[in-house]
Order: sequence, then C-alpha cells, then structure tokens
Amino acid sequence: MSARKRLQEMMQNAWEVGLDGSKIPDMTPSEVAGYYEAHKARHKIEAANLDRLAWLVGSYCAVGVNAPKKYPRKPRNAERILSKHDAKTMTDEEMKSFAFEFAARWNNGIKSGNSADPV
Repeated sequence: MSARKRLQEMMQNAWEVGLDGSKIPDMTPSEVAGYYEAHKARHKIEAANLDRLAWLVGSYCAVGVNAPKKYPRKPRNAERILSKHDAKTMTDEEMKSFAFEFAARWNNGIKSGNSADPV
C-alpha cells in the first residue's frame, strides 16, 4: 500500500472516531490506530448493551401481558448483576505498574512489527 493511500486511510479512521484534524499530524499511525480500535470496541459494547436492554424490555412486556400477576416488583437479577460487575478500584501503584507493563508490551509489539494486540 502506498504511503499516500495509508495516510488517507489513517485520516479517514481518525475522522470516524471524531479526532480533531489539527491533532492528527502530531500523532503516530499507531496512536490513530489505537483510537480507532478503541472506538470500534466501544461501539461493539454499546450494541451488545442495547441488545440486552431490548431483550429485557421484551421479557418484561411478555410477562406484563401474559401473566401480569407475576410481573416483578423490582428489576429481576439486579442485585446479582450489579454485584457481579462491581469494578475493583486500582491503587495508584497498581495503575502505574499496569501502565508500565502495557507500554513495554506495546513497544515490544511495535519493534517486532506486531502492534495489533499488545496485551
């Protein structure tokens, strides 16, 4: 792929994720690619969450129409779901350690020509 074609692709990807055009020249292609991949991942997660929400609304409607006496007084499984996904807060030291480890893996991946998945 020519350098011009690669630059056009990089600019298109940057604009798709909403990066300001004035910031792009100061970024490396790996940084732009990282923003693009993170943007795609966020959209996948958002689509999955919307799908779950649609399913949940449908199940509530089905119970409400077909068995109104069984309609839950509070959200089903809310406590179980929330407690399962409680985020553990990282200490400053854990965050620093993670950042250094991630950076080392990322740099090793770039040097070896494989920057697709540093973790």
